[in-house]
Amino acid sequence: MFNASIILICLGSTGDATIIGAFGIATSFYKIVGMSTETGLALGIGGDLAQNIGAGNLDQCSVIMNRARFMIVMFMIPLAVIGFNAGNILHSMGIPSELCEQVQIFMNITFI
Repeated sequence: MFNASIILICLGSTGDATIIGAFGIATSFYKIVGMSTETGLALGIGGDLAQNIGAGNLDQCSVIMNRARFMIVMFMIPLAVIGFNAGNILHSMGIPSELCEQVQIFMNITFI
């Protein structure tokens, strides 16, 4: 959040409201589409991991962690495709095209 604040301050010095609005929309879009999914998948595995640690099945912990990493990567592939098409998705929702172009630039940087 601190980095986003610094970026927003730097963008604010340009005086262009379109860029500031695009950054806000892109940040919200990424947090809704990307971060919530990543966090949900990562935290969802915590219960199984805690059960195996408590039961003393430490060998299973590495298997669970590898499965969790694989699952997160597999879910992030379609989310990256959505991110790289965020401008078109938002334009179909009624966001002005000049704002969608700027949002797409921020989303490309975010997902690279």
